[in-house]
Amino acid sequence: MSASALEGASAPEASAAARLPARTIKRLSARSFPRSMAFIAAQWAAIGACAALGVWSGSWLVTALCVVVIATRQHALLVMLHDAAHYSLSANRKLNDLVGALFCAFPFSVSMRRYRANHLAHHRYANTQADPDLPDNTAPASLGGLAKTLAADLCFLSIPNYLRRTGKFGVLGIFREKGAGWWTERAEFLSFLLVAVSLVAWFDLWKPVVLYWIVPLFSVLQVILRARGYSEHAGRMDEQDEILQSRTIDAGALERFLLAPGNVNRHLEHHLYPSIPFFNLEKVHDLMVAQPQLKARLVPSQGYVGASAAPRSAFGEIYRAGSTA
Repeated sequence: MSASALEGASAPEASAAARLPARTIKRLSARSFPRSMAFIAAQWAAIGACAALGVWSGSWLVTALCVVVIATRQHALLVMLHDAAHYSLSANRKLNDLVGALFCAFPFSVSMRRYRANHLAHHRYANTQADPDLPDNTAPASLGGLAKTLAADLCFLSIPNYLRRTGKFGVLGIFREKGAGWWTERAEFLSFLLVAVSLVAWFDLWKPVVLYWIVPLFSVLQVILRARGYSEHAGRMDEQDEILQSRTIDAGALERFLLAPGNVNRHLEHHLYPSIPFFNLEKVHDLMVAQPQLKARLVPSQGYVGASAAPRSAFGEIYRAGSTA
């Protein structure tokens, strides 16, 4: 894909039929810092509420349900980290990066700047051997293999894979980087770490942090990230037409909550127009399908799951032919 994804200033090279008018792209690319902050705040509020409910209930069943919900909200925060990587939280880039780092990157031990470099390389080289996300977007060859992989994730066996993946953009890497700007992120991270550890120690929150942040992070969240990663590109690696290289998924309310917060199911639209913030991706989809010459080619997947009952779902497509690459 075009390196124009870096700034999100213009759409990458794509089929002419997929292009929206420049004035429309500019309008839909307008940032809304209040809207982005409200979304981020809502996720943190949900996480706090679920943790409090789990502690108050004293029930392992309630705790388990809270862990699942927290993992979905962790995912939502990572979706906002993704938006921050495209400078889509705020028109003020310093504010964009500060908010993205403090509320969406550092809590996951991720570097804002290193994640951006990795993600923009994914846009530039999507589905090629140079794509840094290729290993995470290539699904197992069978449904049985997928089930084993997801079960391993759920049982905390994905920690080595998590460390491998975050090794590309983990926060510890900022202490090895050289050049302008890295001292700023180092200072921000160390300040974040000092404040976070001090608050946890002062209020003696070590056990709740482990149970309601670390546990979902290394179990349910890994299942979500893997399933979502496969759904975006798996089975599309050999496509030459950019319209077919990524999926757009019509997801219901439950799937949006579990797997697709922040319109992340509109991944094709994001690849075509990376400058457009999460809250306008559904509008992009509607405008694209309104074009008669494109509607016949832009066939959304019908949800995420249902390989046998719903062959037009994302995973139904991936495994219908038994091929993922």
